Amino acid sequence: MKTKLLAILVIICGLNVGCRNLLSKYESDVTTEVTAQRWRRTIVVEQLEKKNAEDWEDRVPQGAKIISKFQAIHHYDGTIRKEVPEVLTRRVQCGSYTGGKGVPIPKYCDEKYTATVTRDVDDITKPVYATKVKYEFEVWTEKETKDFSGYDKDISKAGTVSVDNKTTRIGKSNDGFIIELKTPDGRTYPQNVTREVWEKLNKGQKIKCKINLNETLSKCEF
Repeated sequence: MKTKLLAILVIICGLNVGCRNLLSKYESDVTTEVTAQRWRRTIVVEQLEKKNAEDWEDRVPQGAKIISKFQAIHHYDGTIRKEVPEVLTRRVQCGSYTGGKGVPIPKYCDEKYTATVTRDVDDITKPVYATKVKYEFEVWTEKETKDFSGYDKDISKAGTVSVDNKTTRIGKSNDGFIIELKTPDGRTYPQNVTREVWEKLNKGQKIKCKINLNETLSKCEF
């Protein structure tokens, strides 16, 4: 009887999202079998690149190669009161909509407008100069990504990347561990696991899990 009710529920739900959520909450026990174990490793290779930049002399990074120096306006000595145009925002009525019992209710929107306001602005008649520098510096940037994978329990078989550690180097490295679990009906479910779990499992090992009506495995007892 219970099985018939569940079958009816599945048929009624169809593609309805709300019902999908309901189906995902119904879980039953299932015993799975480890059929495969695999790993993946992603290695980022970085290269040393030369780039140009410009900044004030006292902010140039130590060790940077100076290309040129020149005088530029650093700031202004003081301010003056002046009327200037400025873009402001105000609320205005922009129509209406019908509320309860057909009563019109005003609708309001934000509107941009330009007005003249008095502000303290830089006194451009009193510039203060300082030395600005164009310089060259070196920075490590991502050159390429190398991906390795294997269907075995020895991640040390991952390929190596050749770098000279002068103009190229190894950046970030990321490992992933996956096991494949097969349910009694023959379906296979890949599961991301920690390295610790991956290393202690073996092919043919039985794992108890939960499975819902959306055919999603969860709560596996590794």
